[in-house]
Amino acid sequence: MYLLFLTLQLFISKPVFEANEVSGTIISEETKSPIDKAYLYVVKGEEEATTDANGNFRFTTWQDKPVKIFISHKNFKSRVITLNGVYRNLRIVLAKSQ
Repeated sequence: MYLLFLTLQLFISKPVFEANEVSGTIISEETKSPIDKAYLYVVKGEEEATTDANGNFRFTTWQDKPVKIFISHKNFKSRVITLNGVYRNLRIVLAKSQ
């Protein structure tokens, strides 16, 4: 009986995470043009994406808030952003690398 109670406690107290769709566009700070082939990944996860020709990206994460995302491109400065609640229609600006 004790083992059954302990097992139920583990399942009841375990937090349930929701899937969050992360989407948006990455643009150049200088030209305001979309950035093709920028790479994004969740810092504490396995989720990743690459922007299309219009700078758009989309992926789903199961990570709990806040979610940190690393963004890189060979011609731009890398950046880390933290998402606390807004996950869709993001507009991320990258500065040209020197």
